[in-house]
Amino acid sequence: MLIALQFLTSHSNQSTLPELSRRIVWAKLHQTSGPDSRLALLPQQLHIVIQTRCASTSSGPFPFPAHPHPTPHQIFHLPYNASQQDIKARYYELVRHHHPDSLSCRELPSSDRQARFQAIAHAYDTLRGKNPQTGTRRDWGEYADELQRRKKRWERQQSARYNYAHPPRYKWESNADDRWKDNMILTIGIVASRFQCRTLVVLFTPTMHKTRQKHLETASDYSKVRAEAMEEGEERRQSMKYRVKAMKPQKDDRDGPTDVNT
Repeated sequence: MLIALQFLTSHSNQSTLPELSRRIVWAKLHQTSGPDSRLALLPQQLHIVIQTRCASTSSGPFPFPAHPHPTPHQIFHLPYNASQQDIKARYYELVRHHHPDSLSCRELPSSDRQARFQAIAHAYDTLRGKNPQTGTRRDWGEYADELQRRKKRWERQQSARYNYAHPPRYKWESNADDRWKDNMILTIGIVASRFQCRTLVVLFTPTMHKTRQKHLETASDYSKVRAEAMEEGEERRQSMKYRVKAMKPQKDDRDGPTDVNT
């Protein structure tokens, strides 16, 4: 109500309203008792101006940052440790004050209003965790690439440590409708494997028996040949001894007695 009176006072010397209209408005304002009923008697154009001024004065606590590329926390005017409830409540307040159709931002061009509203929506998504990379890059500037590289290296190290400490374990999980299929496949596999084992035993048993028999015969022949060779060698050694003994007396007789003095 005071804003309406101030507006009428400031525009009393202008030609916005005729003199008669101003007097009628003043009279009706003084005749009514409540502030709401007094404000309802004002013209529609004056209603819009008053609401615009009220909206502009109420949007002062959360103005949009003037510098380019503001961070999400700067847009929301919140610290970095703000909770999700505070972020959600502040988002509703910013939408109410900075919406393109809001009365508080009618003085701005349509493109600026749309850009601000999109920036607020993008900042809200970033603070909720939907766009972490963009938020990090804007928050840390020239250190974003280095921080991102270190973060990826740390994640790889943690993943390698976890995989080394907890090796993967595979579980057999089946649906209730597919259990009979799995059981049937398992039964068929067991029967087929047993049949294959029996077939292999039947096929390879005679072959193995023949191979073993042949091996035994070969070993027996080798032992016989070795024994015969040993006997033949012993006979040769004995004959050579006899010949040496027989040749020694003949050599002594042929040489005769030897004179020690000569």
